[in-house]
Amino acid sequence: MGALEGVAISPASAARVSGTGGARQTAPYALAVSSVLSLVAASDGELVRASDLVLPVTIMLAVAALAHILGWLSSRDAIKSALIGWVIVTGFGSFGDVLAAFKAGATVGPSPRETAALISCVAVVGVFVVAVARSRRQLGGVLGYAALVSGLVLGWDGWFAGRTLLASERPAGELLRSAIPAPDLVGRPPDILLLVLDKYTASHILGEQYGFDNGEFIRFLRARGFLVPPAARANYVHTYLALNAMLNMEYLDSSVARVGTTSLSRAASYAAIERNRLAAFLREHGYRFVFSPTAYGATRRNRYADVQIPDPHAIRPEFVTAWYKSTPLPTMHRLACAALGCVMPMPYVPETAAMLDWKFEQLANLAGQERPVFALVHLTVPHEPYIYGSDCRHREPYWPTRDDGRDSARVSEAYIEQIQCLNQKLETLIAAWQANGRVPPVILLQADHGHGRAGRHLPDLEEVSAAQIADRTSVFAAYCIPGADPRALPDTVTPVNTMRFTLRTVFSADLPPLEDRTYWSPYDVPHRLSQVR
Repeated sequence: MGALEGVAISPASAARVSGTGGARQTAPYALAVSSVLSLVAASDGELVRASDLVLPVTIMLAVAALAHILGWLSSRDAIKSALIGWVIVTGFGSFGDVLAAFKAGATVGPSPRETAALISCVAVVGVFVVAVARSRRQLGGVLGYAALVSGLVLGWDGWFAGRTLLASERPAGELLRSAIPAPDLVGRPPDILLLVLDKYTASHILGEQYGFDNGEFIRFLRARGFLVPPAARANYVHTYLALNAMLNMEYLDSSVARVGTTSLSRAASYAAIERNRLAAFLREHGYRFVFSPTAYGATRRNRYADVQIPDPHAIRPEFVTAWYKSTPLPTMHRLACAALGCVMPMPYVPETAAMLDWKFEQLANLAGQERPVFALVHLTVPHEPYIYGSDCRHREPYWPTRDDGRDSARVSEAYIEQIQCLNQKLETLIAAWQANGRVPPVILLQADHGHGRAGRHLPDLEEVSAAQIADRTSVFAAYCIPGADPRALPDTVTPVNTMRFTLRTVFSADLPPLEDRTYWSPYDVPHRLSQVR
């Protein structure tokens, strides 16, 4: 060894010295990038942009580099160090599958199943690392095979991820024409505020199943001129399907026929939401279109809007959180906080309470401008995670691991408290719009669907109770439409007909009512629709 004795040599330098450099040494890095691209490829039409990949890819490459260095320190062999790095990256990137096998959901504190999943994953990876480090065999062929597989997987995932990214970045094109006949307006039209209240169950269901009387809020609304249909229903039980139908004022029979009932892609619905007929109609009539982006793919942006509040880049994309939850990082963080006594924030908070507070403040200032405003706002409350107390104080985010069993009382309590806070914020916003409007505004409060307490991954229709179906398909709705005839609004109105009713009343648009229909579909096959009401 002579002069080289005691000198640290990096894995890359060792590879050059031993002649084992080249493609084989890239195996852990190719696998690291592929683990991120595979999530993009499997995003099922979710809106993913190239910029969303920067943080996950950077972290994964850093993990690969650290694993490679750890491999060198434990083996002092270039081939073994790359192979050890590959093994560690495999365990890191596949941890989400291990969690799923242990059926361990995300919690604020570490759960026994989550801890067991981490221990099992570390143990398996550790066995392989020790076996590689102590092996006396020539492992160049094994590393070459790993590099070949990683390269092929990277190419495969890269191809499909590229298609998804290109679709997400595709130019919006020209705004659709509404093709809705309507006479010319006389005088200034009213400002229009459409608030989509995510997962807000109908008041009578809140009373029957949650023991909560929503009467105080309803009395406020009626005193402000709102129509409150007593038995309003959802059209669809998934947000993106409900928004597509609501904003385009028609059922999705033809679009489902085009994509097929077994398709998981949301791309067609997301495009239809962005290019919706309601916004097109109102822009044709001189409205300024204001859109409020969320972390949810269907409402993450709208390139046809005149103004987006906030800028879409200010919202943490859902993809980054989905990737984060597939790694051991949140589990390790929870375990560390449990040991050290620190506060572990929930990893998936689509919009913080502070962001929602800010949104409400901005929305209050929109009414009464020189040009009439149409504001389309998807509020991600009262949907979980639960971030508000009943008095609107910010709480530690709570996202339940399941919606039944011992957690049902806690879920119901947190859900009702979030509704109580939302009601207060809505009252303030409504008062501001009605006070500032140049003419009495149109304000539409419309839930996309109810709760259902069946978890985010809705099961098949045969696996849910009648009470859960009623909870999920019965929605809160209230409409302030000056000049509307309450007798023309059915008690069981659905969002498709609410939008048609609004345009008929305000603009005399030729939009006759359709039959009110409600469909159920499971999470795994969202386009396999079954009419339930």
